[in-house]
Amino acid sequence: MEITVNSIGLQENPEIDKMDVQVSFYKQIETYGFSAEVTVWIPKRDAPISELRKEAIQAALDFLKEAQAAHSA
Repeated sequence: MEITVNSIGLQENPEIDKMDVQVSFYKQIETYGFSAEVTVWIPKRDAPISELRKEAIQAALDFLKEAQAAHSA
């Protein structure tokens, strides 16, 4: 599965101390392609981009797992 971070942005509202991150998931299976896009908000901080991407991807995966569990219940 291909997982990419499309963008990392800062919220314009100073009361929200978060960065919004767009994470995309894509998988090709035979003739079908599947994709999902998830927006996550992670704490605003000064860190290397690679660290922010890793945190955002993990947050997106956790969200998708929670959504799947809620749907299965």
